[in-house]
Amino acid sequence: MRAFLYPHTLLAGQAAYVAALHRDNRLARHALRDWLSICDPESLKFAEHKLIGTSVDRFPDLLSGSPKGGVFANVARQARLRAHYAERSLNTLFQVPPLSDFEFIAVGETHERLVLADGMQSQMEALEFAVNDRQLERILQSLKAVGFTPAFPPRRAWGRRARLAFLTSSASTLGIRLLSLEDPPHSETGVGGIGRMSADAHARFMRSRLVSLLGRRDQVLFDIWHLRHDGSSTLDLIRRLVPPYFRRTAAAVLG
Repeated sequence: MRAFLYPHTLLAGQAAYVAALHRDNRLARHALRDWLSICDPESLKFAEHKLIGTSVDRFPDLLSGSPKGGVFANVARQARLRAHYAERSLNTLFQVPPLSDFEFIAVGETHERLVLADGMQSQMEALEFAVNDRQLERILQSLKAVGFTPAFPPRRAWGRRARLAFLTSSASTLGIRLLSLEDPPHSETGVGGIGRMSADAHARFMRSRLVSLLGRRDQVLFDIWHLRHDGSSTLDLIRRLVPPYFRRTAAAVLG
């Protein structure tokens, strides 16, 4: 119920997001120092790994002066390796039959990696796509044929015209999350065989309650972080992509 009512949320402490995503480098560096000083390397949450990777890329010099810097550097390195493996799979898996016969529209971290992070590093723990619900059963059979196993039967999302499916690979740790929608977002172009949402379609998607079905319900913050580097105004992006109830939190994180 909470995910339906509040589909955007922070998955870690706000200081971690400030360290990774705040526009003011001075404030971000201060937040990273605080994070390093109080965090317990033995109890880092998986949701913090992407924030660690972004912080390490921004401020590698801060790690050398911290006894926990090695832990952060190792987490960031492992996250990059997972992202590169996921991207390599993305570039080959969906370009051959039978998967090339279906439309996969990039959402979440996959959308970020392909569209928003051009020339920049971004993390991608799993491949995420929106697909047409009428094709879901055939898509699942095709994914099984290339070594992916459903983790559970497709689940109906309460209050939304959608089903959620998640599959894991028998040969790796790679997962595929499918948002099976009765009315998929419009795909304007294709990148490497994968559908790309237009800016308007992406904005509508990120403001909808479908966002709670993504692997990361904080995804909009990373989207804005990368879009901002194309010269877009942070304030304009927040108004466009973020629902009103989450705007104050997004503004505090992004600056």
